[in-house]
Formats: sequence, structure tokens, C-alpha cells
Amino acid sequence: MATTGIKETQEMVKFVIELVQAIDKSIKDGLSVFDMANFVAPILLASQAFNNADNIPEELRNMDEVKLQLVFSEIVSDMEADGKTQEMIKKALEIGTKIFDLYLLIKTK
Repeated sequence: MATTGIKETQEMVKFVIELVQAIDKSIKDGLSVFDMANFVAPILLASQAFNNADNIPEELRNMDEVKLQLVFSEIVSDMEADGKTQEMIKKALEIGTKIFDLYLLIKTK
């Protein structure tokens, strides 16, 4: 039996967190054309996040505590951890799967 990884889950969480951080950074002083640079990283992550994102439900079904900690530690290494980090990761995953569902509805064939 093949083991299920966490790659797609990690990529989706990273994408959503980067996107929300770009939004937060951009609206702090009012949006301007210069804020487009804040969205380069999330745009570049989008391709990774959406390729094979249909594997995320299986990854989640097979997610044990060790895999969850791997997802958590990878994301935390890319950002400043605080008491809300684990909740942010859970929310990012929920939002990411919803964005993917919407993507599937509107994507061109």
C-alpha cells in the first residue's frame, strides 16, 4: 500500500498564508499600484498549490500527528510563529480547499 504524503497540503497552506499576508501588507497604508509586488510570491505559489490539489482530501484523511507536525513545522519555519499559528494553518487549509473547489467550477477546459 502506498503511503500518502503531505506535499499538496503544505503547498496549499503556504499559498493561502502568503496571499493573506500580501493582502494585509498592501492594505495597511492604502492600496496602490506599488502593492503589486506584494503579490508576486503568492502568484508564483499558486501553480504549485493548485497542481494536484485534488490529492489534498486523501492527504487529510491519512494525516496523523507526525504528518500534521511536519506541515506545521514547515510553515512555521517560513513565518514568525505565535499563539495563533496553528489556527492560521487550519484556516488556511480550509480556505485553500474552498478556493480549489471554486477553481474547479470555473476553470477552462
